[in-house]
Amino acid sequence: RIQPVILPHHSKMSRQEYDKYATTEGYTKSQGFYLYREGRLLIHGTWWGLHKVSDAHRLVRIKIDATNDQDYLWNIDVKKSTASPNKDIRTELKKILDQVLERGSRPYTGRGRKIEDKTTTRFWDIAHSEDEITFSINKKHPLLFQLLNVLEDNQIEILNAYFKGLEAYLPLAAIQSHMMTEPHKIKQESKFSKEEIRDLAIKLKALNLDDLDINEFLKTEIFKHHKELLKDGY
Repeated sequence: RIQPVILPHHSKMSRQEYDKYATTEGYTKSQGFYLYREGRLLIHGTWWGLHKVSDAHRLVRIKIDATNDQDYLWNIDVKKSTASPNKDIRTELKKILDQVLERGSRPYTGRGRKIEDKTTTRFWDIAHSEDEITFSINKKHPLLFQLLNVLEDNQIEILNAYFKGLEAYLPLAAIQSHMMTEPHKIKQESKFSKEEIRDLAIKLKALNLDDLDINEFLKTEIFKHHKELLKDGY
């Protein structure tokens, strides 16, 4: 019997649940097949060469229950300490893998699609090409548009240089490392308190923005879930 399991994304779990499923070896090392013989775990966290360890599939676990008369099919040694599926079983496992791995990457690829959601005006743009992926500050963000309207040309040049620096030196390696090992500690959205968003709304209202401008701001990440702060009074 084979039972594939896709663990929840960390955003769907409590800290306690996340730590429990991580085990002492961590999510990345724990991915793969788990072979049980009559209910006893023999082998865990292996792909048997059918797949490479990947962060994109760190949530994939595949439980296999084998009976005690199938030892020869799994090349289980007398000490019951090693096992490896024979050729026929490997062929069947590969078929299952092709389906499970696609599902297993969805918690990450799905979040990528969410970032690229066209209904939300975001601070960052993601550009895909055949050879590279780049993250860029959204130069069409309405907040930036309002700022550029009050800056002198030389100030805009300095600001653009600052933006290029932010993009060029985005700490991707550190972000990836912390997302893999301690995602619950990352609290970026808390940088904006509701009081700060309310103060920003007051300042924007003072600019006497028209309905079109207001609607553009309502689609931004800042106000998408705080529309009442900006719509009040309009």
